[in-house]
Amino acid sequence: MDKQPTGNFVAFINRDKQPGDKRPMFQGRLAQPGQESEHPFTLWAHEFTDSKRVK
Repeated sequence: MDKQPTGNFVAFINRDKQPGDKRPMFQGRLAQPGQESEHPFTLWAHEFTDSKRVK
């Protein structure tokens, strides 16, 4: 049985992130299955506020 190629998804929390600043919450790297190259990515956190409940 052949082994299916796997990708790679690694994310690290940004410990320098402070509430209200413009820094991303996570940074990491992504590799597609069967590919050697990795691609950097950045994720920002967003707190959802329901406008119907906020007055």
